[in-house]
Amino acid sequence: MRVYLADRRDELGYSQRKVARMSNVSYQYYSQFENGHRGKHVSLRIAAKIARSLELTLEEFYVLENKYIEGVELTNEKRIYKLWFISY
Repeated sequence: MRVYLADRRDELGYSQRKVARMSNVSYQYYSQFENGHRGKHVSLRIAAKIARSLELTLEEFYVLENKYIEGVELTNEKRIYKLWFISY
């Protein structure tokens, strides 16, 4: 889950639907993106729209998203290691 998005959205008092509407993306897309079900790739155009809706600069969004992606990759590496270790 992209906690940084949920936290920022909560700070502003916005719902997922409001952010989706302000970003001109579907509610389903935004919800899946925020909840981490939408992978780690987002177009620059959509990233800019979401950042603007959440009153973030594109640079702030980029830094927060990179931290999220690094965390996901680290978690995946730990899972792979555990699976490999258990199988032996």
